[in-house]
Amino acid sequence: MYSWNFKQIVQYRDMLYAFRLFLVYTWFFIASAFIFFLFCFRPFDLRNAIFWCRVVPPVARKILNLKFEIKNHDRFKEFHPCVYVANHQHALDLIIFAETIIMPTTALGKKELKYIPFYGWLFWLSGQIMIDRSNREKAIQAVDIAAAQALEKNASIWVFPEGTRSKGKEMGQFKKGAFHLSLSMKRPILPLVCNTFHTTVNFNKWNPGKVVIQVMDPVYPDQYSLESIDNFISEVRNRMMNQIQKLDLDLITAKV
Repeated sequence: MYSWNFKQIVQYRDMLYAFRLFLVYTWFFIASAFIFFLFCFRPFDLRNAIFWCRVVPPVARKILNLKFEIKNHDRFKEFHPCVYVANHQHALDLIIFAETIIMPTTALGKKELKYIPFYGWLFWLSGQIMIDRSNREKAIQAVDIAAAQALEKNASIWVFPEGTRSKGKEMGQFKKGAFHLSLSMKRPILPLVCNTFHTTVNFNKWNPGKVVIQVMDPVYPDQYSLESIDNFISEVRNRMMNQIQKLDLDLITAKV
């Protein structure tokens, strides 16, 4: 009699998830390849990013069969321009959060993105800012450039302040870039959070669950300075962690 070993069982259970990811990334790169040529006719225009967000992520979400809700989405218009900060837990964050973008927005991304075919090139052609994180002086200069450009173009700025994916662990420590931007621009931080994939979403099920994005109350920089920036960071991070816990609890309770 044929017997399954543990590795084979894990591989079998992950098949649906792997197949979905294959379809998502296939769509992602094919669509991005075609859009790349369109962007060549309108380079470095922030409207390019909005166009990409309206075309690529909704189809990807259909492939994943995810239920989706954005709470307080009107705050994007109400507090524009601002600095968006969001929790970063999975490679799919790009697809999940992209549907929130409805106003001209630029983002800070690591310079290594430009080496990713089509997506990295699209990131560059849509007027986003690439940072050399290995060079602190250049990174600070890039933040100053981003703030100046955002004010000039009346654009918001998107930052994942953790700098890397948490992969289901507790939210990582925040880097200071987003908060320097807020102080420099004199515009609020607008936090937005998504429920934890690892505890509330199962991509191996036909109906994997629901993703809820909560756009939170803004946090203004008026009462902070460069000397108290750590307090600014702690205030925003604590609010976001509490809101994620609440979203997770609500979704888990709804399943019971």
